[in-house]
Amino acid sequence: MFAFRWETGARCYELTLEHDLLGDLVLRRVWAGKANRRGAGKMQVFLDEQAALREVEKVCARRQAHGYDLVRADYL
Repeated sequence: MFAFRWETGARCYELTLEHDLLGDLVLRRVWAGKANRRGAGKMQVFLDEQAALREVEKVCARRQAHGYDLVRADYL
C-alpha cells in the first residue's frame, strides 16, 4: 500500500505497509548505515487498517523529529 524512505548523512530507514498472502496488513521497517549497510528490521502485523495507519503516522513523525529527510514516498 505504502512505501517510504528516509535518509540522513549516515543512515537510512525504510517503511512499507502492504497486505500479506493471508490478507493481514504487515508493516515492515528496515534501517541501516549507509557506509557499512549494517542494519536490522522489524515486521509488525495489524488486523485493523486504522491501527496500521496510526503507526505509519507515528513512524513518519519520529523520523522527521530525528532529522531524517523523506526521499521517497510511494503508493503501491
